[in-house]
Amino acid sequence: MDSLAPIMIIVFLSNVVESVAGFGATILALTLGARFFPIEELIPILVPLNVLLSAYIVLTYRRDINWHLLKTRILPFTLIGMPIGIWIFRMAPGASLKLAFGVIVVSLGVFELVRGLQTQRTEPKPLGILGSAGFLIAGGIMQGLYASGGPFVVYYFSRTVKEKAAFRTTLSFLWLVLNILLIFSLVQGAQINSYTLQFSLYLLPFVLAGIFVGTRVHSWVSERQFKLAVYALLALAGLSLIYRSILLGQA
Repeated sequence: MDSLAPIMIIVFLSNVVESVAGFGATILALTLGARFFPIEELIPILVPLNVLLSAYIVLTYRRDINWHLLKTRILPFTLIGMPIGIWIFRMAPGASLKLAFGVIVVSLGVFELVRGLQTQRTEPKPLGILGSAGFLIAGGIMQGLYASGGPFVVYYFSRTVKEKAAFRTTLSFLWLVLNILLIFSLVQGAQINSYTLQFSLYLLPFVLAGIFVGTRVHSWVSERQFKLAVYALLALAGLSLIYRSILLGQA
C-alpha cells in the first residue's frame, strides 16, 4: 500500500457508522477502500480491527444481547454458510471479487433506500424458519467471503429485533464470533501475516477515534435517517466500484 491516508479516513468513518448502528464498518470500509486497494489485501487488515470494535460493544453493553436468538437461529445458520464463503474467497480472482461485491452493495443500498423511504403503517412480520435460514446462511457466506455479512443478517434482524440496543449489541456479538473464526482461517491461509498486522496497528488509532465518536452519536442521532444516509453512500460507492471494474478495467 503506497499511502495510508485514504484508508485511515475510511476506517474512522466506517467505525463511526458501526458504533452507531451495530453494522456497516467492514462493508463500508471495503466498498470505499476498494477504490484504492485490492479487496483481498484489505480483508486481512480490517478483520482484526473489527474484532476490537465488536469486543468493545459486547463487553460494554453485554446486558442487551439476545442470547436466545443467537443460540437458536443466528449462530447455527450463519456458521453453515461461513465455510462456503471462505472457500470462494480463496478460489475467486480479485477482479471477480470486486465486481461481485459492487453489484451486491448497490443492490443492498437501493433496496434498503426504497424500503426505508416507504411509509409503513404496520411493522414488518418476522421471517419464517425458511426465510430466516436463507438470509442467515447467505450472511454467513458473505462473512466468509467479504468479512461483511451485514446486508443479509441485518435484514433478518430488522424483521426480528425491534429494540435498538439489543439490535446493535447482538449483531456485534455475532460479528465478534464470526470474525474470530475468520482470523484463524486467514492466518492458516497466510493472508494475515506480519505485513497485514503492521497496517492494522497503524489504523488502530482511527478505529478507537471512530468508536469514541460513534458511541456518543448513537444516543442522539435519528437511527432511521442515519441508516438511509449510510445506504445511499453504499449505493453510490458500489456504482463507482462497478464503473472502475468494468469500464476502466481496474480490478
